[in-house]
Amino acid sequence: MRILVCPPDYINIAQEINVHMDKSKKPDVKKARGQWQELISAYMSLGVENVEVWFLDPVPGLQDMCFTANGGWCRWGKVILSNFAHPIRHAEQLYYEHWFNTHRVKMLGVEIHKLPPYVHFEGQGDVVTIDQKDSSPIVLMGYGQGRTDYEAAQHLAEIHGLDEGSVIPMRLVDPRFYHLDVASNYIAPKNLFVYYPEAFDSAAKRVILSLPVELYPLSKNDADRFTANGVFVERKTDGGSDVIYIASNPTKKFISDMEELGIEVWRRDTSEFHKSGGSDRCLTFFLPEEKSIS
Repeated sequence: MRILVCPPDYINIAQEINVHMDKSKKPDVKKARGQWQELISAYMSLGVENVEVWFLDPVPGLQDMCFTANGGWCRWGKVILSNFAHPIRHAEQLYYEHWFNTHRVKMLGVEIHKLPPYVHFEGQGDVVTIDQKDSSPIVLMGYGQGRTDYEAAQHLAEIHGLDEGSVIPMRLVDPRFYHLDVASNYIAPKNLFVYYPEAFDSAAKRVILSLPVELYPLSKNDADRFTANGVFVERKTDGGSDVIYIASNPTKKFISDMEELGIEVWRRDTSEFHKSGGSDRCLTFFLPEEKSIS
């Protein structure tokens, strides 16, 4: 697994752009750095054969740049850069584009794509991909909270040459779950879709129930703890591999349920990032691995 991360040196709430943000309760930068370093340490402890970490330099004044997952969506040898809806994040787009252009050789010739400037798209934060062995992948795309536009789905499909209907817009109806990745997650090695039902409208719920996956509906308690916004790592071992799910303070029930499914949960504290509306997955931008580039 290759990932791109950015230190939270300038995390702040100069502007409130989601309901979790409160200018009177700003993140403690020193504490946020410590929590971020613990996440990086967790990745490093898994070994470079399991996780390869790349770094993006933070920029003064860009309060949300540490949430790299929103910088774009990277799959199948192509990067689709974000068009942020909120002006305070617009400048980030230039830095992400520069980073990918600078690292094109090291990224093994990955293609860089941009949507039309009038179509908002907030990258990996609003995309969950379910790969299928015998048919086209299913790409779920969140919209409805003023972040990613419904129209972005058509552009994602065209760029990747996906079948019509492979990119499915999923309407988010609870402002606490403003991106798809705070409302759901797909743990691929176990074909497990973790989601909070009340974050979605009735049509999206029907889509979820029709997915060729095992479903795990989250409790409100776990949803409020950003448990869906975790990161799974498939760790290679001498006997094969095992699955680790890194998440922010999930409930004991969630941990127990995951253990029954063969998933080891690593529990972490990301309280300072909760103040900005994010957790581990928001802090982690997945990059293509060598074997996925054609």
